[in-house]
Amino acid sequence: MYEVGKLIKFHRKKKNWSQQQLARKVNRSISTICKIELGKQQPSKQLLLHIFQVLNVNRHIKRKRPKLSRQLFTWQKNMTNQQFDVADRYYHHFKQVGITDSDDHIELYRLCQFQYALLHYNTEHASKLLPHLIKYTEVFSPQISYPYYKAISYYFILKQHFANALTYLNKAVAAHPKQAKKDSDIHLYYAISYYYMNKNQQATDYVNKALQLSQNALSPSHMLSSRLFMIINSFTGQVPMETNTVTVELLNMLEHAKGMNAFFIHYALGKSYVESQDYESALKYSKINLRQQTSPFLKQIALLFCSFVYLLKQETEQALRLIGSAEEMKLSKALEYEFFILKAIAQQSYGSEEFHHKVRKKIIPFFQNTNNIQAIYYCHAILGTANYQKHNYKEAANHYLIFPGNMYTKELLNKYPQR
Repeated sequence: MYEVGKLIKFHRKKKNWSQQQLARKVNRSISTICKIELGKQQPSKQLLLHIFQVLNVNRHIKRKRPKLSRQLFTWQKNMTNQQFDVADRYYHHFKQVGITDSDDHIELYRLCQFQYALLHYNTEHASKLLPHLIKYTEVFSPQISYPYYKAISYYFILKQHFANALTYLNKAVAAHPKQAKKDSDIHLYYAISYYYMNKNQQATDYVNKALQLSQNALSPSHMLSSRLFMIINSFTGQVPMETNTVTVELLNMLEHAKGMNAFFIHYALGKSYVESQDYESALKYSKINLRQQTSPFLKQIALLFCSFVYLLKQETEQALRLIGSAEEMKLSKALEYEFFILKAIAQQSYGSEEFHHKVRKKIIPFFQNTNNIQAIYYCHAILGTANYQKHNYKEAANHYLIFPGNMYTKELLNKYPQR
């Protein structure tokens, strides 16, 4: 499971020891330690045990438990296939049984905990496990690292940090190219990342491949995820669309969906109705998500979209009430900024110097760092309109050259001109 040299190097550095210090403690030359860490020399069993003892890495040579291994891999498979009920049972089983640091599969258990948190969009708990997972990917063999890289990339997608998501997706592909080539999740994660980076052709290519792979594997849950993203990716926001065919397809999906899948179908229906400027119907499905969702993360997504639709309907008080509810929650930095911008639009204060300063100095740099190009474009469209309304045409043009705004942004800012 581990690459011995990398494991030794990892724990040596953890103790802030040099190779020379470790060599002295195990009575070997620096050259021997260097070769072992680089994988150029395999230590004898006796030397390996001695090194492990000195570094306190005993847990990695404890007894193996085949039954535990099978259960963990089965749990992992259930989560990959989005079998929520079975995954929940395994979670409660392991919670009762308990797995300690002395178990050989403690790292796999931590990965399963991380994946389970992501399955339920519990990014707060996943954030606590993330540093440990990232550290241990350094000592795993490439093929063992693959599911870790994949899970970490999905975590960063949920956190809307698409630069990091791409980094770990690329690491996953490099670690296990054959597996990545046939993994529909990997292709879908690339599609989502490229979508927010405004690389629409790449997003389309990857989601098409994801759908094809999920169809070949006869995986209904992955087929649904890929198809839903294809639908969302088709909404351009440039001109009103006739979305009857898409709406009928989504309503048919909804008949057999439950749980998280139902949430995303409701969300896609809301987007579909906004695209056709049927805001009443969009609000209907947005409010269903608000009522039914218990996950704080998904609740926040529902609050943001529902607030946006209320503003399109010019029901300002309702929008501000929902934004206020969101502000009382523990928000990610990305969502915190999105609610801040929406609130400024609702209060018609987006022309203020305070707003412009925060957007230019904090918000745009943040989204540049995370490679969220769509959010950057949104910011420039708002700053452009604010300057245009103030007759600062040169400054407005500088922002409009980056992005003039889509149909939704223009309509929203026309309905809420700055004071």
